[in-house]
Amino acid sequence: LLIDGVGGLTDATYALFLMLYWFTRERVLAAGPLLGLAVATRQQAWFFVPFLLYLGWHEGGWSDLWRRGGLMIAVFVGFNLQFIIMSPSDWAIGVIGPMRDPLFALGVGLIDLSIAKILPLMPASAYLAMEAVAYVAAFVCFARNCARWPALALLLPLAPISLAWRSLHTYFLFLPFLALAALVATAALRERPEPQPAANADTWARRPRSVYRIIAP
Repeated sequence: LLIDGVGGLTDATYALFLMLYWFTRERVLAAGPLLGLAVATRQQAWFFVPFLLYLGWHEGGWSDLWRRGGLMIAVFVGFNLQFIIMSPSDWAIGVIGPMRDPLFALGVGLIDLSIAKILPLMPASAYLAMEAVAYVAAFVCFARNCARWPALALLLPLAPISLAWRSLHTYFLFLPFLALAALVATAALRERPEPQPAANADTWARRPRSVYRIIAP
């Protein structure tokens, strides 16, 4: 954290917030703001949001989703509101800049093989398409297995970035720590009965197999 702070990086900070979120995820009033702090700190944290909110919905129903998601958005807006008021366009450009700016290819994933001329260098849009498809596939995989392996919510979201036009090593630097948090939490859960979806949860949560056949036969 100290090294990242001196260097102006925020990877360690958002990873810490995600780890704290994971260990407090059953307490919505604590977990929601922590997730908001993570997404307010680093754009990569948004990759985790669909997975973590889906898991909350699967285990707690719609009320859990609205409370968890609402607290996250409230904290995110609270930390960004002053910048949005000062200059909405500059704020938006700064937030989405890494995704829309014409940056050169760089990374440790698939793009590295193209930079090394082992594979042909494709247009940036091709890497974006592969990343998008991989992300959807990762989410479907998680949706089908979250009841058995909820900790996949910390491991799968960043995997598709390895196919991106830019996949810097800092994006994956703290994955081992997230994996460790997942292992610790999984070991703790084994000592308790497997939680069942809430009574008010949608039938998609109570009967996932029929739904997932529609999503991914």
